[in-house]
Amino acid sequence: MQAHQIDPSADLEAAKKPAIIGIYGVSGSGESHFLGQLQERFGTQQFQYYDGSTKISEVTVGGLAAFQAATKDERYLLRQVAIERIQQECSDGGRIGIVTGHAVLLDKDTRALTDVRTAADARVYTHIIYLDTSAETVLRYWQKDNESKKKRRPELPLEEIEAWIAAERDLVEKYTCLFGMPSVAIKNPGDHETVMMFLEKLRIPDQKHDFSMVVLDADKTLAPVDTGIMFWEIFGEKTGKAKHASHPLKKIFEDGQTRAAFLKAAQLYEDECSADMYEAICTEVANKVELYPEMLTLLQRIQESHQTGAVVVTCGLRRMWEKVLERAGLSHVSIIGGGRLSDGCLVYGEIKAALVARLKRRHHLYVWAIGDSPLDLQMMLAADDAVVVVGEQASRSTTMESKLADAIEAYGTSFRVRQVLLPANAPHRLDTTRLPFPQHWRDRMYQATDTDAAKILATATRDANNRGPVLRQAHEDVGRYLATQFLGDVVGLERYDIEHVQGRTDLGYRLANEEKTLIVALMRAGEPLAFGINSAMPSAAFLHAKKVNDITMEHLKDRSTVILADGVVNSGKTVVEFVDYIRAIDENMRIVVVAGVTQADAEDKRLFLVTLRVSKNKYKGIGGTDTGHRLFNTTFLE
Repeated sequence: MQAHQIDPSADLEAAKKPAIIGIYGVSGSGESHFLGQLQERFGTQQFQYYDGSTKISEVTVGGLAAFQAATKDERYLLRQVAIERIQQECSDGGRIGIVTGHAVLLDKDTRALTDVRTAADARVYTHIIYLDTSAETVLRYWQKDNESKKKRRPELPLEEIEAWIAAERDLVEKYTCLFGMPSVAIKNPGDHETVMMFLEKLRIPDQKHDFSMVVLDADKTLAPVDTGIMFWEIFGEKTGKAKHASHPLKKIFEDGQTRAAFLKAAQLYEDECSADMYEAICTEVANKVELYPEMLTLLQRIQESHQTGAVVVTCGLRRMWEKVLERAGLSHVSIIGGGRLSDGCLVYGEIKAALVARLKRRHHLYVWAIGDSPLDLQMMLAADDAVVVVGEQASRSTTMESKLADAIEAYGTSFRVRQVLLPANAPHRLDTTRLPFPQHWRDRMYQATDTDAAKILATATRDANNRGPVLRQAHEDVGRYLATQFLGDVVGLERYDIEHVQGRTDLGYRLANEEKTLIVALMRAGEPLAFGINSAMPSAAFLHAKKVNDITMEHLKDRSTVILADGVVNSGKTVVEFVDYIRAIDENMRIVVVAGVTQADAEDKRLFLVTLRVSKNKYKGIGGTDTGHRLFNTTFLE
């Protein structure tokens, strides 16, 4: 397989998030009335208005009564579904959402205050308006509702209402601060002037991102090494403290990678190294560090771009990475990092996340976050898009797998995260359904040329004694092998329930979105291979195509993937004709070419290429050596 090249700007237009404004306030603070006032004042051309309870009722089978009778976990999930549905509707309609909601609610049974925010709230809401209604006013509203029997409000003394308001206000303040959300407090619900100034000041109507920023970790992300370990190994060699210095940071971080731990690490560098020694070791380590070629290419492209910037944010040694990037000709890339205590900068997970949030909220940038470990997870969650760098199994983080899985489960589709393998033959993390490969990065060739399986399967296709049904079966076997071995990496896998032979329900796997896949057999030579692929994707549509216009718009309707199957790809001219034709109809279609044999120079960077063998033999078969004739016993025609 070939390596990935990163192109963040390619996904920019497809990944815009709508502005969603949350209106927070304790129950009965006038949030519904305020929402109605906003709708009357600002209209519906640019804004879409939602009562949070109404939307929850809509997504709950059985309505609000069923929601209230549900378990705590079920209510949590339904709240997430509701806010994500709002986000999707606003994205589809191109409008700004304004939603009423609560951070804290009163448990009717225990009368305890409960935090009812969900993980999706942090990803969906972009701005917060807080109704800072006084406890006296809330009490008066409650009394009116109870008298009119419009709503049943709790009967609480004034001091408990004040405690509720304080808890709501405190959570909202911490929430907006942590995620860098612009917010405004409104004491008078009729204060439309303040709201209007708030919206205009923050440029909410303008959802265009003219500039994007790529925020990258350093160790194990830009290069496959841990420069901290390298530093202390060289320190041990220079000072004779090899035993003490082999992994002195291990003990510091054994209880977690906290701010206090990083502070101790900075003190360690200060205490153990003079300024001259620190500089010398940083230089020596930097001279040994080689960037991943893909990361070097990425940063070089960003250097040439007028719409994308890059900043490296490292918990490691800033001075060392300055030298690494300078040596690579990338001195233009800014680096935020620490090192010794005297450097005056301390970076840890929360700092990375805060930087990403600031770039988004204050500077209106579209932010990509690229990292490899749990220390990078917070900034990935805060970013618009995230990429996990997956290195060699022996050297990558052992805890990242479970933490990634937890984050994906908690945040759902609002966590836009992908993985890239560096090197390209590294085993991927999780599965490619939950953690897919970036669709707009340079596509890859998957090949099995030197594997034992390829040698065995290719033997049957190359044997001159095999022709007709025997040869067709050999090609079909190749198609099924390529589909099961490689297509999962391209299209992903999906899980589904199966009936186990022992009589219980178990978990099964299949290639994702079969029903949205079209398999096209190119010419007759591609048919047996296509049948083999189809056997691994039985729900996919199947089509024979001799010329490009055999594929119609109707064939491509509602498809997300087209698989072009050909026995042999020589120059690639025919394949390119089909690709150009399909792209003209749907430029975003994922196209995968699957072939038994592909000539070495036939690769096209716009598509995925899956092949059993890559051959440097440019010989084109005729008559008895033509694949199509051999497959169907028509060698006598030439």
